[in-house]
Amino acid sequence: MKTPMVLLLSTAMGAAGCESTSAPPDSNPGISFTAEGGTRYAASGIPQGGGPLSSEFAVAQPDSVGGFSVVSLEVTQSGSKGNLFVLQARPRGTGTFQCTEDGHTGCHGRYIVGVHGGTTATYDRWFTLVQGVLTITQLGPDRVRGTFTGTFEANDDQPGGSFDVQDGEIDVPYVDNEVTSGAVGCLLSLVGIGQGSCP
Repeated sequence: MKTPMVLLLSTAMGAAGCESTSAPPDSNPGISFTAEGGTRYAASGIPQGGGPLSSEFAVAQPDSVGGFSVVSLEVTQSGSKGNLFVLQARPRGTGTFQCTEDGHTGCHGRYIVGVHGGTTATYDRWFTLVQGVLTITQLGPDRVRGTFTGTFEANDDQPGGSFDVQDGEIDVPYVDNEVTSGAVGCLLSLVGIGQGSCP
């Protein structure tokens, strides 16, 4: 179990209050990918009230550095554990972004497995997107759609330290202001991403 010590992505997801978007639930396919070896990730839905691990979601939002972030949580144990996936890209717009580990331009991402805890978040494993391609075909007004491929590497020396994704898909609500659930901001701040706060 690890607790990250540095701010790795700067997002604007730390808003208060849960609000709904105009996208109905049945138009929210979400984020999905298959990792090399067959592990499947899939998350969809709008953030709900409650604790940071209380509901599955997949949303996109402008960030604070002129780009946008796509954030999703796949709940694996209701209310207590989940897998967090974050992609951030800039500049804000459609097109193809080269993904790198440093992420100063283009795109970068994290896949954080087994996030758990309440006031001190820990996780089972942390993967960084070290190379890949993100293609965004729609950015707003109410959805973000695109695809991604890439190689993820773990921040440890354990077996299974990398995996490839060839079929990543994004089709999520785009929230063009800070109306996302406070639980999202809490969750991101707990794992060292963004500046939310927890009750």
